[in-house]
Amino acid sequence: EVSVAQDVEHAGIIGFCMGGGFALRHAATGADFDAVSVNYGMVPNADLSRICPVVGSYGELDRIFLPQAARLVELLDKADLEHDIKVYPGVGHSFLNQHEGWQEAVTRLPSPMAIGYDEAAAEDAWTRIFAFFEKHVA
Repeated sequence: EVSVAQDVEHAGIIGFCMGGGFALRHAATGADFDAVSVNYGMVPNADLSRICPVVGSYGELDRIFLPQAARLVELLDKADLEHDIKVYPGVGHSFLNQHEGWQEAVTRLPSPMAIGYDEAAAEDAWTRIFAFFEKHVA
């Protein structure tokens, strides 16, 4: 079942990894969002000048997606848009996700993304995301 809210005054969008890139791209279209959260996602080749405020979290050890954090900050600074982008030291990709079963086994494989959950970084990131959404969406 799908529920659709009617007469919504405020909305935010959040994405992780590929979904983070999709969230940025969609918000950049001028869609009616009050905030977007991107977590270790690609920055799309899109005009970000109409994007809503952005909160983002990246892992320092994620050699694939870490450059996206600096690119995002540069683009948002250039457009003079509000943002809170943080790189978490000592963690890699997917640090917000608690992995179970086969997914947990994948986190032990060698990877340039250094995949793995980190409780302290995840708690801080969620605190930042919720505070950012409380400010812009609530």
